[in-house]
Amino acid sequence: MNPRPASLAAGAAAIIVALALQTTVFSRLPLPGNAPNLLLVLVVAAALAGGVPAGVGMGFATGLAADLLSDHPLGLLALVFLVSGLLVGRIEAPSERSVFWPVVIVAVTAIASFLVYLIVYELIGRHGVGWRSELRGLPEEVVYDVMLTPFVVPVVAAAVRRLRLTGTRAGSGFK
Repeated sequence: MNPRPASLAAGAAAIIVALALQTTVFSRLPLPGNAPNLLLVLVVAAALAGGVPAGVGMGFATGLAADLLSDHPLGLLALVFLVSGLLVGRIEAPSERSVFWPVVIVAVTAIASFLVYLIVYELIGRHGVGWRSELRGLPEEVVYDVMLTPFVVPVVAAAVRRLRLTGTRAGSGFK
């Protein structure tokens, strides 16, 4: 199934807004620990709302966009976010009816993706990431990501529902 232009445009707009907020606001907040990762929360929200195709597409595109604006190897975040979107997209949790499951899924994904990022960074021969200092800020980052979840997941789920509804009407001849 090919994604419709409206879905692609909505996804691109979400990535641009999230990337702008991440680089201009969240990364500069004087918070203890690591900054919140709005981009990861967006990928998880898309995967929960749209399943594997949305999770993989949003994960790869978001990660690649973030890679282009960072100083680490190109494709590293694209890989980590793609895998995160793939795995979360396979989860069939009642995410639209409960706040609990999306929060748990975001917390677990934040921890796992952070660890995968550090491991892959080391495996490709890049040294210089201070594991201890990076891991020291992880609990705060997870808390920040969890705090973003109730704001991001419902908005993305509503957008996906609206795009599906619009696509259904357009495909059946209704206007």
